[in-house]
Amino acid sequence: MIKKLQKLNKKQSTKLAFIVIIFSIILIALVTTAVMQINKVIKKAKMQEIREFSYKIYSLNEDFDEAETVVTFQNEKKISSVTYINNENKEITIYPKNKNKVAIDLKMQDFHRYNFKVSFEDSTSNEYALDFEIPRIKANYSLNNGIYVNEPDVKTGFSTDKTRYIYLDKNKNLVPGNWINGEKPENWYNYKEQEWANIYVENDGIGSYYVWIPRYCYKIDNENSVSRK
Repeated sequence: MIKKLQKLNKKQSTKLAFIVIIFSIILIALVTTAVMQINKVIKKAKMQEIREFSYKIYSLNEDFDEAETVVTFQNEKKISSVTYINNENKEITIYPKNKNKVAIDLKMQDFHRYNFKVSFEDSTSNEYALDFEIPRIKANYSLNNGIYVNEPDVKTGFSTDKTRYIYLDKNKNLVPGNWINGEKPENWYNYKEQEWANIYVENDGIGSYYVWIPRYCYKIDNENSVSRK
């Protein structure tokens, strides 16, 4: 009788061990799948955060009317070609061999528009227009709707828990957005359409609006006595 019970307990232990192993394998598979899905979401989010079109200025000529720049295109889709017109009015097409990121060395003239067409391996394409202007003041510049602008400074002198972004909704009404320690609205401002950046500050029950209007810089043509923006 004792031997029979021992034999039975041994079988039960083996069965229990087998169940534990199977359960562990299933659990590992589930965890691995979940981690892979999370990594895909994170990767996709990071790709969405990447700015598709940007450029940096590296040097200026003596007359301060031409700049050496690097123009960068990047996308989650692979890029098959980039076409643009250079300063000699020649159409240039480069073929980056289906990379996700392409950088182009390009001389840009002050107050000049540049158009780019980027084609992808899936036969779709995007077009970009850049109204290039050499920055005149030292600041944090960014590309906004094709214009290189001085980014409004909301981090200096404003309380993060009392200050909100204000932006225009589809009906052109000013509405409150995130606190300034959060992400700024995509349509916070559009200098090209004369839509200025706004914030709202409430302090001890008193509300105040602040608005950033871009500075205008003029270049003097001494020969013809004409100013141009």
